[in-house]
Amino acid sequence: MTLDLSYFAWVRERMGVAGETVELPPAVTNIAMLLGWLAARDERGAAAFAEPHRIRATIDGVMMGPDAPLARARRRAVSARDRRMIRVFVQPTPIEIGTEFDLHDAGGHGASASFIGRVRGDDDLTELFLEHHPVMTEAGLAGLAHAAVDRWKLGALTLIHRVGAIAPGETIVLVLASSRHRAEALAACEYLIDRLKTDVMLWKRETFANGRVAWVEAREGDRDRAARWDQGVD
Repeated sequence: MTLDLSYFAWVRERMGVAGETVELPPAVTNIAMLLGWLAARDERGAAAFAEPHRIRATIDGVMMGPDAPLARARRRAVSARDRRMIRVFVQPTPIEIGTEFDLHDAGGHGASASFIGRVRGDDDLTELFLEHHPVMTEAGLAGLAHAAVDRWKLGALTLIHRVGAIAPGETIVLVLASSRHRAEALAACEYLIDRLKTDVMLWKRETFANGRVAWVEAREGDRDRAARWDQGVD
């Protein structure tokens, strides 16, 4: 099987390339086997893939688990849903909060909930850089948005995420959810905040005043909060 691979964030740095085309042995049939094969191939692979639990992998823009078969890869698309307003954007430019509030909700909804996430300047942080995939990141955000709209019967949803270089104090993410009642809007907002950290192809790199640079990984608490939505939390 011939496979086109793209590498991001610290995996790209350790591999020394942004991507490559590989010819897989017949025995490599799923993502876990692929990561093991890459790790055993050479020293670069060993450095990049020695801890497969840290790797987030996608097939055709859809995030997959370690047992996902490579042979079943196919194109996926996120489609519009009836007349409910769903707005999803990935942008390098600042988020205009007031403008987005006006565009999101012109009235007619019983309740609206919002979340504004900003970059903290803890420990003399000077810059947060968000690397993203031009297709998979927006597809992941759109998938979460549609899931929230369907689950809580939202009338409108806006989800905007910044990428690129962001300074402390600047807005990194905006979530606006509207529904007939407040419980649904609040739950949808919380769901999206929790799942954004684990389900979307975004990589955070922090730069500090002393010159230190570090990639940020999802914390165990982030994974626990995201997983609880699969257990019927509403």
